[in-house]
Amino acid sequence: MSAGAPLVILLHGAVANRDTWLPLARAVAPDVELWCPDLPGHGAHRDVPFTLAVALSDVADLVARAAPRRPVLAG
Repeated sequence: MSAGAPLVILLHGAVANRDTWLPLARAVAPDVELWCPDLPGHGAHRDVPFTLAVALSDVADLVARAAPRRPVLAG
């Protein structure tokens, strides 16, 4: 990844997981840093019951961890 690359957090939809973004990740590297989390109830977190509150908390934690950078959220 190149220095100063923008940070993008990609959120998958229902019945998907972080692997959804693998083709895109390969296509944009190293120009963009991608964080592709598994949301609750999906992928590596399939054993965590999905609730909107937990999903939003997880995303807020990712954004906070990115500080002082300002990531772009997409999905």
